[in-house]
Amino acid sequence: MKKLLLVSFLSLLSAISSVAQTQLENPGFEDWQNASAPEAEPTQYSSLKTADLFAGSAPQVVWGETTIVHSGDSSAKIVVAPFNWLVGLSPNGTLTNGRVHAELTASNGYVFTDVANPQWNTPCTDRPDSIAGWINYAPSGGDQGKVEVILHDDSQLGKLPATSYPMPHWVGRARYDITSSTSSSWVRFSVPFNYYNNTSPDYILMVITSGDSLIAVSGSTLYVDDFELIYNPNLVSVTPPASQNLNIGVDGTTLTVNATPNAAVVTAITQEWKFSTTSGSGYTSFGTMEIQHHFRLWIYFFWNSSDRNDLHA
Repeated sequence: MKKLLLVSFLSLLSAISSVAQTQLENPGFEDWQNASAPEAEPTQYSSLKTADLFAGSAPQVVWGETTIVHSGDSSAKIVVAPFNWLVGLSPNGTLTNGRVHAELTASNGYVFTDVANPQWNTPCTDRPDSIAGWINYAPSGGDQGKVEVILHDDSQLGKLPATSYPMPHWVGRARYDITSSTSSSWVRFSVPFNYYNNTSPDYILMVITSGDSLIAVSGSTLYVDDFELIYNPNLVSVTPPASQNLNIGVDGTTLTVNATPNAAVVTAITQEWKFSTTSGSGYTSFGTMEIQHHFRLWIYFFWNSSDRNDLHA
């Protein structure tokens, strides 16, 4: 009796697999401006020292750290530090890849994407699955720090904190609250993006703080290093993966496709099985009863991943 040898092959057609994906600038905090001065800041980042107001009189809240590092030569040290000339006020230790807007009324302060100055904005049209990094935290009292990131379009000013959550021009958001001390060692965090729509952003804005908003406690110290935007692979598997010997006109074991798309996939996935009598080429779509006319078939699965959905790693 003639038999068919059914062998499954898998192909992932991804429009983004060979394209470089956006990462934060200076993510390991290796490059510094005014490294040995009170105005020290990581290149491409802003603290109170480069705020749009009160920069000259603001306390230093960021230092380049060369002893407590996760990797490389330096990390960023962020501290809740009091004003020397304003007793009782301790501005939150803040570092952002945007720019700081500071006011004497602390509740009016925020960080924002300064689209007019490339030093304080990070263009991003990608949809990462999560953000990860390394932290070493020594809070004062019950203080807590955070890492918050938004992906936003350019229809409105991107800023944090916002007047509501989410804002209409936000594409996605990720937030990690640092609620306990990790000062004895470096700890890796990873937090997924929550996406609000299927559009692509224009910018990514991140803020890192060593204290808890308006109730930050003087002395709370946060070290950060090696930040990374995570892009999951698009995963497709076919089961069973083993070859099948099929009798003519007899059904074989059903092949099942399992697909796990990443955050870059935002619309329905299309799938198609194709076949060929030659391994690696000549694949065509199935027609009625075509499987009965070939002694040996190679089955090829196509997944169109130019469409998108919302998952994270």
